[in-house]
Amino acid sequence: QQLAQRAGQLETLIAALNNGRQRLQTNELAAAKAYFEQAVSIDGLHIKAAAELQSANQAITEQRFRGHMSDGFAALDSNQFAAATNAFNRAAKIYSNHPAVAQALSQVATKQSQILVSRQMLQAAEFEDREQWQQALELYQSLLQTDPSLTEARVKTIPVAVRAKLDNQIQAVLADPLKLSSSSQYNSAQRLLADASGIANPEPLLTQQIADLNKALQQSTTAVDVVLQSNNQTQVTLFRIAKLGAFEQTSLQLKPGRYIAAGTRMGYRDVRVEFTITGAPIEGPIRVSCDEMI
Repeated sequence: QQLAQRAGQLETLIAALNNGRQRLQTNELAAAKAYFEQAVSIDGLHIKAAAELQSANQAITEQRFRGHMSDGFAALDSNQFAAATNAFNRAAKIYSNHPAVAQALSQVATKQSQILVSRQMLQAAEFEDREQWQQALELYQSLLQTDPSLTEARVKTIPVAVRAKLDNQIQAVLADPLKLSSSSQYNSAQRLLADASGIANPEPLLTQQIADLNKALQQSTTAVDVVLQSNNQTQVTLFRIAKLGAFEQTSLQLKPGRYIAAGTRMGYRDVRVEFTITGAPIEGPIRVSCDEMI
């Protein structure tokens, strides 16, 4: 009876199979699958119908996989890395161990890294153009820590490091020119000026730094008139300079630097006056006088 029932539905089964095969040839996979499902529902024991349905399902799976991969590569070509990664991950959910997926994700990472490196190299070059040597050096060093094989960054690091060191040293001197009162600091600054002046075609910032450093060196050796006042009863000592004794007013020439004047007087509280000579004229006299009785 079952055999007779199957035989009676054979014509309908064959039609469904033929329709499914035709749809496969025109790549209408969903329609082909529907026809093969119809064939299986007509005769669930028909081996060919089951095989055709399995083949259609496999073709649909392959189509979905290829679609996700195609979307991923299209996004990668447009440098849309998040979209590319999402598409390739969707493909990986279909075939988790497919080598094409791993290769595609590796391409995303490589291209993303290449673009990032290119952008950072351009940014470092902009820092150089603006004479921001320390920022450029830090960026090159960061790139090399990420990828030691970056030849261009390694080559750039050498001259940039030299300029960054020079720039930092000049800034340190100009930030506190009073240190030039020390002979060792003065000699070091002279060498620094020579190094800076030896650079061919100096940029605007370096040109200004050379001028400022030269001015600071000149001022550090130029004495200015300083007036000290007292009460003619106080013994005044200008540390590292001389014992000035008692006076009402005296004048002397001092080079830029930090000074301490101390006053002593029997029966009176000692005084200590700190003052700084910058090279600019002193606005008024400096008073060192013991006036407070003990």
